[in-house]
Amino acid sequence: MTKIYPTILISFVLFLCTVVATKAAPQTPDTTHLAFEQTVNELMKSIDKSRQPASIQELAKQVDRMMDSLLANPEVMRYPFDSLKYIGSVISKDKALRIFTWNIPLGDGTYKYYGKVQYHPNNKTFKYLSLSDKSSAMENPQRQRLTPSQWYGALYYDLIAHTSGDQTYYTVLGLNLNDMLSNKKLIDVIWFDDQEQAHIGAPIFRNQAGRQYRIIFEYSSRVVMGLKYDERMQMIVYDHLAPFKPQLKGQYEFYGPDFSYDGFKLERGIWNAYSDLDARRFDMSGNNSD
Repeated sequence: MTKIYPTILISFVLFLCTVVATKAAPQTPDTTHLAFEQTVNELMKSIDKSRQPASIQELAKQVDRMMDSLLANPEVMRYPFDSLKYIGSVISKDKALRIFTWNIPLGDGTYKYYGKVQYHPNNKTFKYLSLSDKSSAMENPQRQRLTPSQWYGALYYDLIAHTSGDQTYYTVLGLNLNDMLSNKKLIDVIWFDDQEQAHIGAPIFRNQAGRQYRIIFEYSSRVVMGLKYDERMQMIVYDHLAPFKPQLKGQYEFYGPDFSYDGFKLERGIWNAYSDLDARRFDMSGNNSD
């Protein structure tokens, strides 16, 4: 039987009452949204404390439904939601794209990832999408163009927009807590076609392996890998990864930074790889979400 959390139930009822009250009496949007944030925080806190898979799944569904109930409204596109403690968001500089991401523990050292996308390129169009994590079942994801229903799940912490021809690409940096042995960082891209259908991944990353649809790094869960966009250099800069010992090559749970740095620079619409960057030219401090 699913365990009931009285405090969450009360908070959820209060949130619904607040939403109803806004239709009957004047009330500032901030009050409604703050109640929403507090309720979601309580749900996520209970997920973090729970050790029962059935309870975790039921609470996760509640969070997912609550996020859908509010974020599908274009009027909240620019509300900061900065009181959400367990759910992060990134927004493009042109304010056209906003992505919320979070994860839920599965009890075996792995996680399920959730994502919500708000896309509002003009005053006439608004798209709201849910991202469905299929990363655990993917083979060779670096070579695949994906869709919202087939998403390589991650916690996004940065977003860089650029235009190539008449197409706008939104490059995202993310963290995937793969399992108890290794973590992953990734560089991915989201874009919308002429019919405003969303696509994830594009062959705009070029390294020694040729054109890639996304870049994925895997390394030991015991170390931290830096991956960030350096505004001054106009580059995505990251720690070069290497095995702790030569004989461990290919066993990525034994990989970590080797104190050298590589990067991707945007040139004519393509992120081209560069090796052995001069560390004196950039700053690797700041938010790398590890």
